Amino acid sequence: MCFDFTLSPSDPQVGEVVSVDVKTQWTTGLTVFALRVFAPDGSTTQRRLSQVGAEEHWKGTLVFDVPGTWAIQAEIAVPSNQYPCFYTTIAVGPSATATQAVDGRAAAVALLALLGLVSGLFIRRRRRASVSSSTSRSAV
Repeated sequence: MCFDFTLSPSDPQVGEVVSVDVKTQWTTGLTVFALRVFAPDGSTTQRRLSQVGAEEHWKGTLVFDVPGTWAIQAEIAVPSNQYPCFYTTIAVGPSATATQAVDGRAAAVALLALLGLVSGLFIRRRRRASVSSSTSRSAV
C-alpha cells in the first residue's frame, strides 16, 4: 500500500483551509480512509476523508491552528511509520493577519520612538532658549 498526498495550498498558514487529496498508488480495496494528524507539540488527532466516487481517492480539509511543522499519516499505518508512502510533513506559517499585526506593532513602536525623540529635542531646545533669555536679562 502506498499513498500520494496533495495539499492545496502546499505552504499553508495558520487558520487557512487546506484541501487534502489522497490517492492510492495501486488498488488496495479500501473504501474508508482517515488521516492521523500530528501537531508540532506531538499531539495527534484523526480526520476522516470522503471517498471520491468509487475510486481509491479521498478528499477532505484541514485547518492548522499553530505555526510549525505538522505531519499527516495514513491512519492505517503504525504511528511510528514515517515512510513517505504513509507520512508527509507540512510547514505551516503564521497567519497573514498575525504577520500584519506584528508589522503594525513594529510600526507603532517606531512611531512612538520617533515622537519621543522629537519631543526630547523640542524640550531641550526650549530649555536652552529659556536659559539663554534668563542669562541675557541678568546681564542687563
